Amino acid sequence: MGRAILHVVNEAEKLAHFLKMEPGDLRNIIRSAPTSLFARRASRTVPFLDEKVITSWNGLMISAMAKGFQISGRGEFLIAAQQAAEFILSEMMAGDRLFHVYKDGRARLIGMQDDYSSFVVGLLDLFEADFNNRWLESAARISQAMDERFWDEQKADSFTRKQEN
Repeated sequence: MGRAILHVVNEAEKLAHFLKMEPGDLRNIIRSAPTSLFARRASRTVPFLDEKVITSWNGLMISAMAKGFQISGRGEFLIAAQQAAEFILSEMMAGDRLFHVYKDGRARLIGMQDDYSSFVVGLLDLFEADFNNRWLESAARISQAMDERFWDEQKADSFTRKQEN
C-alpha cells in the first residue's frame, strides 16, 4: 500500500535531510521515478474493461450532465447528455420497449422499471436544459410504456385505501 502513486509532499532539501541523503541525489530519483513507475505498471496484466451501456445508469448520467450544464454553462456537459439520450433512443429501444443493456453492437435484456424511470427523468432534465421538444415527447411516450408494463392496479388501489384510512 502507498507504493503506486508518486507524491512528494515536502521540499526536496527537507526530505533529503530527513532521509540522510544529498538533495541532488533525491532530485534525480524523483525525476526518474515516473518512468520507473510507468514501466512497472506496464508489466502488470491490464484489468478487464467493462464496456456495456446500462440504461438506468445512463439515465442518471444524462440527468447529472444536463443539470451540470444548467449550473456551469459548460457545453460539453450538454453535448454528452444529448449524445447519450440519442444513443439510447436509437440503439436501446424497439418501438416503445426499452432494453436494459447494450454491448458488442446489440441491445439485450428487456428493460426493468428503473431503466424506464431513470431514463425518463434524464430526458426531462435534458429538456429543461436545451428545450428540445423531442426529449419531452420521448419522456411522455416512455413513461406511458412504463405504466403499461409495470403499473399494478391492485397494489395501487390497496395503497390508496390505506392512505384514505
